[in-house]
Amino acid sequence: MSANIEQAARDLLHLQAELEALEARIKEQKAILIDAVEVGGTVEIDGAPMFRVTQKKDFRLDLAEKILPAEVITAATVTVEQVDKSKVKAYAEALGLLDGCLKVSEPFVTAVRR
Repeated sequence: MSANIEQAARDLLHLQAELEALEARIKEQKAILIDAVEVGGTVEIDGAPMFRVTQKKDFRLDLAEKILPAEVITAATVTVEQVDKSKVKAYAEALGLLDGCLKVSEPFVTAVRR
């Protein structure tokens, strides 16, 4: 093995260790923001929004099937084997049961687009 390859491997190993340490620090700082800022809130630096605490809400057919009447699922079924997710979501919303069909993620921090 040439000295250049060995040095490149050593440099890569060092950079990976630095990256792991930085990722751990980033995770810690994000946890601080999540604890301090309510979901939907932003953090400003020098008057400009830089970060937002947010969370995803994904419509889940498996959750909808547990709480919606079977007739609703049948009405939204396109084929015997496939249910039209958008139709079930529309029915769930119309019945006021959409929140029960959503899987809410843990809060996370995103950069604010400028």
